Amino acid sequence: MWEIGNIHYSIINDIGKQKIQSDIAFDIGLSRQHIQMILAQCNKQIEDSSDKSIGSM
Repeated sequence: MWEIGNIHYSIINDIGKQKIQSDIAFDIGLSRQHIQMILAQCNKQIEDSSDKSIGSM
């Protein structure tokens, strides 16, 4: 199981770091949307993991 930091970076890479940066530069309000999306995907991956995997994080 990945560490939580690795999960976050993986999700950011999936969305696109440059896309996030340009969206936020265009509209700072989009930062909340991106944060919520990243955390929701992270939570989903954690929920899909076994209890033993979560304990090792």
